[in-house]
Amino acid sequence: MKTYDTEQRRTLVRILETNTDRQFSALELARLCEREKPELKINTSTVYRLLARLVDEGKAERTASPDGHRLLYRYIDACECAEHIHLKCKKCGQILHLEDEEAEKNLVKAMEKCNFTVDEAQSLIVGVCGKCTDVKIG
Repeated sequence: MKTYDTEQRRTLVRILETNTDRQFSALELARLCEREKPELKINTSTVYRLLARLVDEGKAERTASPDGHRLLYRYIDACECAEHIHLKCKKCGQILHLEDEEAEKNLVKAMEKCNFTVDEAQSLIVGVCGKCTDVKIG
């Protein structure tokens, strides 16, 4: 399928590119696009269509939200994302790269022992980040 470089697509990609440490629902992205370029009048169905193409092109990833009720999208075309295992905080939603080379090698070795190949660009380990762990509740 031919890809058209429309203003809607450029706006969506720009938002995703500048927020590679976050995941967004299609509705959130539609609102962000509308806020950035109100004259575009971009609707949620257009955002879904553009996101599907970005996923097909390998430029974005689609995952289920922790509650399983929504699909979330994140830009992964940036080359550093393809080389790291990703960590996602289930409280604040922040996505981090596993920057510890030795820990990453050990994790990959453990997966290989299970005869499982890790696709680092698509990897996502869910837990709680240091900032959220430090937050006292009550």
